[in-house]
Amino acid sequence: MLHFSTLLFCANAGKISGFPVHNDNYNNQSFIGGIVGFAVNNDFTVFFRGQTNIGHIDGGRYKYVGGIGGCIVNFPILDCMNSGMVDGGDITTIIGGIAGYISSRYGINAALNTNKVGPGSAFNFGALIGLNAGVTLSNCYYDNQMSGIGDTNTNAIGLPTAAMLGDNLGVYFTAFP
Repeated sequence: MLHFSTLLFCANAGKISGFPVHNDNYNNQSFIGGIVGFAVNNDFTVFFRGQTNIGHIDGGRYKYVGGIGGCIVNFPILDCMNSGMVDGGDITTIIGGIAGYISSRYGINAALNTNKVGPGSAFNFGALIGLNAGVTLSNCYYDNQMSGIGDTNTNAIGLPTAAMLGDNLGVYFTAFP
């Protein structure tokens, strides 16, 4: 579990999978993500910025699965991108291209998912966020052809693959020209 840290420009390019570590403080739940599995910010002066995942996230035995984080609480998220495949498994309940679960008084600004989100058995899923507990999104996009699912629990905008490639991306998403 991550406490009191600012994550700046971290990246993952490898496959992440394995046997889950359960967190007894959170009802023995299991979390997996491309950058963090579970992150809680009690300081309110720290944030996620510039996180990138291009690796495959295999959520096989995890309940909360995300391209950047499985569960993110009280972090502003800025300029984050997932282009790795995010797969849910047979016990996965919450899965998203950026975060499985997110809860914060802060918003998400400039997030992008360009790959498939395979919900497995999840009942809360989305191309960007699996379960959104009141977080507002701005300048957030997902590839509506690759993701395989929409994002009905946020105001993220789905774009066709051609709009997400090369120079076209800068038209919509200025954080990653």
